[in-house]
Amino acid sequence: MGNMVKEIEPFTRRENRKEGRKMKRQPMGKQQFDRLYGRFLPQLYRAALYLLGDGKAAARAAGEAFTRTAASACTADERAFAVEAARRLCKMCERADRGLGGYSSALAEEVDGRGAALLEQLGGLGFEDRELVVLSAVQNFSVCEIARILGMSEWAAGMRLRRAVEKVCACVGQPVAAGQQIS
Repeated sequence: MGNMVKEIEPFTRRENRKEGRKMKRQPMGKQQFDRLYGRFLPQLYRAALYLLGDGKAAARAAGEAFTRTAASACTADERAFAVEAARRLCKMCERADRGLGGYSSALAEEVDGRGAALLEQLGGLGFEDRELVVLSAVQNFSVCEIARILGMSEWAAGMRLRRAVEKVCACVGQPVAAGQQIS
């Protein structure tokens, strides 16, 4: 009886819950990590760049958000991974934004023509408004996903996004028509 090895059978989640067993998270393989890294890190960096306006702080926040998400989240569903990474990125950028003095003028070289115009417009907004515009316009999240990322109701996210877009349009001098669809 001393060295008997009992073969462990796979259990369903319900059986594991009943028995008090914890499901072990499978470690991510190198190929899966590389695929997620190549797909999501550039998007996270670009979003952080628009949120913070500082290249070094954006690289730091994007790298940390990606690494923490890859270490803790289930990576089978890539959209869920993107939402969780964006949620972490927003929190890290919010903390980093407190220490930054504003947008850097050196960012014009890092973005294309349309991006430079967006950077200029976002520079005049507060962090909360920038966050909504970046999640919608740069990262292409729906209002429902934005609500989940920011931890608010879908209605509140939609209203805040509408106000933020109105502020951006006011900076450009382009009015938003009543009832215009945003997202």
